[in-house]
Amino acid sequence: IAKTKWIKTLNTFPQKHYLFRYKRKLGDVLMEKKLVEEEDIKAALVEQKKSGGKLGVILAQRAKLTEKQLTESLANEYNMPIIDIENLKVLPKGELSEIPEELYDWLIDNYLYPIQQTDDLVVLATSDPSNEELRHEAVESLKPLKTRFVLTGWLGQGRKIKH
Repeated sequence: IAKTKWIKTLNTFPQKHYLFRYKRKLGDVLMEKKLVEEEDIKAALVEQKKSGGKLGVILAQRAKLTEKQLTESLANEYNMPIIDIENLKVLPKGELSEIPEELYDWLIDNYLYPIQQTDDLVVLATSDPSNEELRHEAVESLKPLKTRFVLTGWLGQGRKIKH
């Protein structure tokens, strides 16, 4: 009996940008946790089409779930730690080394708040983890610094946090 030998192939593992993590829809996550009913999601989706708002924010405004429930659900789904928005202290431009003013302004304009920096890491707070393209753009723009994201409550969405 001949032994089979391992043959090297030319195959390579796909690069990171070809891979993506499947994200469930927020409505499915909230229904699975029994925080809302299907009818609540349908009504909020109709309002979302009209207003263009965020589904979770609409549900919270309609008192179908609390900000805490929404934030915890998003944090769990996107594997992000939560920071209390009341204790959020955004680093001023002058305290961030290696980050040009225009990049700092872009981060703030896109509700990505720098809250901590070490020699090789910037921590950004966001209230909307679902915009993965925006987060990716921030990571690429901040290189060679590493980037970590934390989640704030939705109250930060649509209003500027003092910095």
